[in-house]
Amino acid sequence: MIVLCGAAGQILINAVLGNQFNWSLFVTQLPSLLLLLILGSLSEEYGWRGYLLVKLQQLWNPLASSMAVGLVWGMWHLPLFFLVGTSQHELNIPFLPFLVGTVAISIPMTWVNNNTKSSIWAAIFFHWLYTYAAQVTSSGIERSLAYDWLQVLPYVVIAIVVLLVWRPMRRLPA
Repeated sequence: MIVLCGAAGQILINAVLGNQFNWSLFVTQLPSLLLLLILGSLSEEYGWRGYLLVKLQQLWNPLASSMAVGLVWGMWHLPLFFLVGTSQHELNIPFLPFLVGTVAISIPMTWVNNNTKSSIWAAIFFHWLYTYAAQVTSSGIERSLAYDWLQVLPYVVIAIVVLLVWRPMRRLPA
């Protein structure tokens, strides 16, 4: 639901900016799901939520830990913005809004993690859906300076709602 709301928000922003979105992209890009699982969420989440988040939450509260994981996760992807053939490079995605987005989405991902007893499979599934939705929306929108910065707004709003409603700011018991 979180990913659906985020993607819908990005498509709405694109529409408000006067652009169309081809909804059939969600179907035509389905074959990429397996590749996204293997190269993205499956290979990364053991490190992000399976190890790093666990260690950080032993020192910090979930909010600070989420933000740190989001920063590391975003920086991990920095080389892809310069690598010809990657989505980040080919779709001309700007890095700074991407980084803000990884920090923002890390907050609800930590909430999911902490409320599924640190289930690595919940983290993998969430990351997988998020990556797929991001790929589809990024390939179907018309880039502009306004969109580049507004695209992270739905995920920032979702992070704020998670913080206000579920208050995941207390340190977990050891």
